[in-house]
Amino acid sequence: MRAKTVRSRVVELRRVRAGALRPNPRNWRRHPKRQREALRALLSEVGFADAILARELEDGSLEIIDGHLRQSMDLEATVPVLVLDVDQAEADKLLATLDPLAALAIADPEPLRALLESVETASEDVRMLLAGLATEADVRARLGLIDPDEIPEPSEPRAKPGEVYVLGEHRLACGDARDPELLGRLMGKERAQLLLTDAPYGCDYAGKTPSRLRIENDDEAGLPDLLQSAFAAIDAVLAPGAPIYLFHPAGPASVCFTDALAQVGWKIRQGLVWVKDSMVLGHADHHYRHEPILYAGKPGKPVGRGRAGWYGGNAETSVFEVPRPKASREHPTAKPVELISRLMGNSSTFGDTVLDPFLGSGSTLIAAERLSRRGFGVEIDPTYVDVAIARWEAFTGKRARRKGGRR
Repeated sequence: MRAKTVRSRVVELRRVRAGALRPNPRNWRRHPKRQREALRALLSEVGFADAILARELEDGSLEIIDGHLRQSMDLEATVPVLVLDVDQAEADKLLATLDPLAALAIADPEPLRALLESVETASEDVRMLLAGLATEADVRARLGLIDPDEIPEPSEPRAKPGEVYVLGEHRLACGDARDPELLGRLMGKERAQLLLTDAPYGCDYAGKTPSRLRIENDDEAGLPDLLQSAFAAIDAVLAPGAPIYLFHPAGPASVCFTDALAQVGWKIRQGLVWVKDSMVLGHADHHYRHEPILYAGKPGKPVGRGRAGWYGGNAETSVFEVPRPKASREHPTAKPVELISRLMGNSSTFGDTVLDPFLGSGSTLIAAERLSRRGFGVEIDPTYVDVAIARWEAFTGKRARRKGGRR
């Protein structure tokens, strides 16, 4: 039996003034400034090498199906347009699926590494794009750098409260997340476009290291005041509309978290669940094998799936099945970098500023490094600050420095 021939829906290739094309009112993609600048640089270096897809309407105008960003770069430019013979329903199907289908591809690290080594560009925006491609494909981790979840052994701390460290594109402050002055020095004029953090759970948890590292301020009695004062200080450096991911306990203490969010005016959007590959031994009748995550947002511009600020796919669910880190003994509640990366990837794009005011051993910075985000962290324990710095240095092969001086 002969295979069914796939019909071609291409009518013709036209060269059209970009401004004459009609944007699709159902276009669901929004394009941040850094993406626009990267494409502008690529067009300058190479030129148009991809046709815009459009369909002809009854009035003779051409409505875009794919290529809105390219069309918007220069409305006076003459651009190549493939005109398709499709109806409204078929155009909607293409509009909804072309980008997600392309995003399903996975990288083969060796050919990708060879390709990236051969590409030269004068544009910083294109370099950031290529760096994001390399790190999202986890090329460096696959080719011999440390496991992203590996946490170095702690030693006598060198970091001191009040110090701010520069780790490439990232910043890390040693101090209290409730301190507005410290947050101001950390962020400068920046405003965090995403808050992703694992705040204290109020369980007075001590680590299993020889020095028995303890998570500061992590006792139940002081938890409500801690969260409310910290969230109020954090809100001042958080951009309007910024998404928020907040790990919280599965027991009665979860009320402290929802109350603190309400006090500062952040709006809960959804409850998410991290399902682990093994249970966590504790005092509860039923040992926990999951951990809840509050997905919230600061009031402002609407964000989420189908709107600006959402970069995840249409198939994301509320359940994240990710194994626990195998090297977390240096921080008793360390989260896997894969989990943090998935949350970060859903609600930020490359170059965005991500804040973790309870940084711990630095998993959020590692995720930000992998995804070409700019991570800003606060950690109250100088030992954990040193651990986070050592971890980033081991992962990247780079050196951190103290702001205003040497490490």
